[in-house]
Amino acid sequence: MHQLRILLIVLGCAVILSSGAWGYVPSEEVSQALDEYESGGSPASDDAMLPQRTRSESRYSSEPLDEDEPSRVDNSSEEPLLARRPHETEMGLETYGYQYLETVEGDHFMDLKGRFFGFFVNHTFRPNQLDPLFSGLMNMFRLELRYARGTLNYTGGVQFGNGDSVPLTMSGVPDWVVEGRAIAGLDMPFHGMTVTPFTGLGIRALEDDASKVTGTFDNHGVQDTISGYRRVSHYYYLPIGVEIEKRFIGDWRARLSMEYDFLMAGMQRSYSPVDITYEGVNYHYDSIKNKQVKGYGMRVALNFKKDIQQFGFFVEPFYRFWDIEDSEVAHMSGPAGYEFVGIAMEPSNTTREIGVKMGVVF
Repeated sequence: MHQLRILLIVLGCAVILSSGAWGYVPSEEVSQALDEYESGGSPASDDAMLPQRTRSESRYSSEPLDEDEPSRVDNSSEEPLLARRPHETEMGLETYGYQYLETVEGDHFMDLKGRFFGFFVNHTFRPNQLDPLFSGLMNMFRLELRYARGTLNYTGGVQFGNGDSVPLTMSGVPDWVVEGRAIAGLDMPFHGMTVTPFTGLGIRALEDDASKVTGTFDNHGVQDTISGYRRVSHYYYLPIGVEIEKRFIGDWRARLSMEYDFLMAGMQRSYSPVDITYEGVNYHYDSIKNKQVKGYGMRVALNFKKDIQQFGFFVEPFYRFWDIEDSEVAHMSGPAGYEFVGIAMEPSNTTREIGVKMGVVF
């Protein structure tokens, strides 16, 4: 008798909990079933002890889900996740200070400094439990895209054939960057917060074109001018990180994002024309390719978001960092099997970006 009573109480609690997520079931029906059993009644079946709703419907409601409702995630033994829409889009503007520094054996070789302005758009999808994409390993999917342009100042040098070099500065070097990422993660409740470990794939492309500007340098006592060259950089990397989000002060939310980026492959292509004359014939090289195989990145951001009905706005200070080691050496081969006439290497370098994002969410 005691064990059966416990079983009925557990079943009744399960019905009440499920009804709290999917619909209302009067608790009086559960009490009536218990009273009938204690008074010696003989229900026709065990199902008769439970509310009629549980006999005609499964644990999941057959009613279609409203796309505007937050994802329904069952965490009956855990704290609930923050209520969020299945589809959420963030878009806006960003600006950041930029510094690119190259070193050779620890000494300054060249740097580029300036400010970027751009825009971004991110779309996040959180499937509900009935969606085929939902799993115990992944319940958050995000696509990110950003584009920015800047005008930078170059500080470096000009190297002569005898190995001597003199300082060179250039202003107004045009730069642009585009970056795309695909992210997947798992939202988990933790002490009133939502913690989301994630990983994915990122691609970053950057171009600076110093061929469009000139700089002045001291050419053995004579002031001379020279143009730079165009350089295109590609990084293919694996982001691994975590997001921690918490609601506070009414409709405000805060989200801390921390990430490590593992460089899978990098390619630097320098469009620096080289002319070689061999036996009276001129050979022209348009570009040099350098592979980068060792490096990493890091980024951290703190997002403050204000929800306003179906919309919201946010501000997000951030810091992004890259540290790339010396590239592989590229050999410049001469014509007709002639031995290589030179080598080219992309020195070790670091990139720092400190800025802020502002935008809307819907």
